[in-house]
Amino acid sequence: FIALRGDPADPLQQAVSPVIGKLKRAYSNDPATVVRYAETFIQAHHEAGVLTALKHWPGHGLATGDTHLGLVDVTQTAQPIEQWPFQQLIRSGSADAVMTAHLVNRSVDPDWPVTLSQSFIQPLLRARDGFDGVVVTDDLHMGAIQLQHTPREAVVRAIRAGNDLLVLSNNPGAATRVPGFQPRYDMGRHVASLVREAIANGELTEADIDTAWRPQHRGLQRRQQDAARHLGRNVALLAQLDHAVRLQLGHHRIHVLSPQAVSAQARRHAQAFKECARALDGGADTRLFVPLAQAPHTLGVLQQ
Repeated sequence: FIALRGDPADPLQQAVSPVIGKLKRAYSNDPATVVRYAETFIQAHHEAGVLTALKHWPGHGLATGDTHLGLVDVTQTAQPIEQWPFQQLIRSGSADAVMTAHLVNRSVDPDWPVTLSQSFIQPLLRARDGFDGVVVTDDLHMGAIQLQHTPREAVVRAIRAGNDLLVLSNNPGAATRVPGFQPRYDMGRHVASLVREAIANGELTEADIDTAWRPQHRGLQRRQQDAARHLGRNVALLAQLDHAVRLQLGHHRIHVLSPQAVSAQARRHAQAFKECARALDGGADTRLFVPLAQAPHTLGVLQQ
């Protein structure tokens, strides 16, 4: 949570947001402290091959309402200093993804919340602040969105606003004030159908979808590279492929797969750790197909 716990100018250092500071979901009232703690948190995850998302941009710490329950207006409470931690982490290269907030700031956009607005992501987060990573929505099933917009409108507007990844939790707990909310167990297919319909109607284009995929692809490549970099000095990077990193550890060749590539080959090698043990006893040139998330542990086993 890259949010301030409260107003930096408050001598009493009081928490403000009922769902951020008052629930102890923020590091500090001091922006520099927020950045310092966030960098440590992010670095630890990168060392384990895990990407992180900074949330909730452009700043939720001084918001006085709960977006799970309804739309929150920060026109009178938002401060530029709330964006400073995000900007510092973007400049340092620490920002893999940024999550947008369901907040409305009428001084920037009088009609739409940040998540659905075309006045925030491209002109501010990308053009002004230089962020080229993945932009992900907060949960589109929260009351701030569901009480104001139809699911179809929310999906289409979120994509047009510049979000690359849409979150739909399917969770009644996120929509406690949404009358009649029911989870859909075909949610993925349903959202895909809404997108296809919007493309057919000219509300979206295939280029919009391609644009949303590019930052995700860059993030995937970065995760693969981080996995290789942190797996040990005895590991040689043999090849960087679209969906895999090929590593050489001693006599063992290891393919670290991205989620897109895991399905076929990793299922044939579901017993990843048994394969590791077998590799230790086997001869040279053993080939393992290891899901990306298991790579640090797997190579740790082989290095022992």
